[in-house]
Amino acid sequence: MNKYLNYWGLIFVIVILIPNIVFAITCKDGFENRYQNKLVEILEQIGRFGCFISMFLIIPFMSRGYWFKQGESVYLVSGVILVVLYCLGWIVFGKEGSIRKSLYLSIIPSLLFIESGIISGNILLLFFAVIFPINYRPILIDGMLEASYPSSTTLLVLSVMPTLVDQVNRRSTNLRFRRFVCVMSIVFSSFMVIGRLVAGVHWFTDIVGAVILSAGLYCLYKAMVLLFCDDQ
Repeated sequence: MNKYLNYWGLIFVIVILIPNIVFAITCKDGFENRYQNKLVEILEQIGRFGCFISMFLIIPFMSRGYWFKQGESVYLVSGVILVVLYCLGWIVFGKEGSIRKSLYLSIIPSLLFIESGIISGNILLLFFAVIFPINYRPILIDGMLEASYPSSTTLLVLSVMPTLVDQVNRRSTNLRFRRFVCVMSIVFSSFMVIGRLVAGVHWFTDIVGAVILSAGLYCLYKAMVLLFCDDQ
């Protein structure tokens, strides 16, 4: 990666585009637009092409570079794994027009763009990665795609469970009980969050948005606890 061009990012983008181009040529009616919201459609296109360009084009003041020692190695390994998984998805699902195919082929690129932006410190890529996926429910409700951002279930669970763990740690002196509550909270939270995604009622970015919002709420809660409670 030089100052202005990320060669690995360019390779990742090219590899991702190949199955899409082949599919577009062989199945001209394969990319059916089912959205009625023009603004959402425009934002999705901006996010998509913004991610593609930001993956390999580096704007110096918008990119901080790898922020830990083995950053480039982690970037390459995780990127290769996600690109391979994406291509395998096209092979496995083929011309299938199912919800699971749509979910898989939207989640993997989203993960690639987000992890690439985080590891390489590419702020512009992260910005486009947030608006890239369509924030509508993958499953049709009464024949229509319904807005679903963010996931309220994820927001609720990840706002309540960390505060539970914090309060138990503050008020209980039983180490085994504290560990039990912590482990069960993690298991329950993971089950709820992953379950919402697997059930097909939320896009990946619905979950990411809820995680970010709940993290902000927890930080606000923690700040209030530290401000008004003198015992800890």
